[in-house]
Amino acid sequence: MSKLKEQRLAALRKELKPGERVEAAGEFSAARGVCIFFAVALLSFAAGRIFASQIVVLMLTNLLSMWMMVDAARALFTAQSSCVLVTDRRVFGSAGDKTFSLTHRQIKQIYERSGLFLDSGEAHSSVMLRYLSNQNTVREALARHRKAA
Repeated sequence: MSKLKEQRLAALRKELKPGERVEAAGEFSAARGVCIFFAVALLSFAAGRIFASQIVVLMLTNLLSMWMMVDAARALFTAQSSCVLVTDRRVFGSAGDKTFSLTHRQIKQIYERSGLFLDSGEAHSSVMLRYLSNQNTVREALARHRKAA
């Protein structure tokens, strides 16, 4: 784990309330997504060079390459700025640029699609945890405490 992640986890641990136990810590990794974005960008760049005589194809492939690089940068930012702790009372932390703190009773549903979506029934407090590498561990800890709540 990087020093930045350790610092963020330490800062979140300082926010623990007395008697609160950490059940799981979210680990974020965008390596798979970034590799896919780079592969698509590379294929698009190669296709653009093969069909360089056709200006429309060249422009579209260059646009696709740039779009994939922006998505890769966004994925890296999201993964590097996300840190989540699941305790016996709540789940809190930051996901991308959103800071949140939800008690287990506030979470109405948990959806798994391209990440873990914690639906609290309100748009401003619901959160999407993308690029969560230990998604099953976090989901199981949440499910265990939601049943108890």
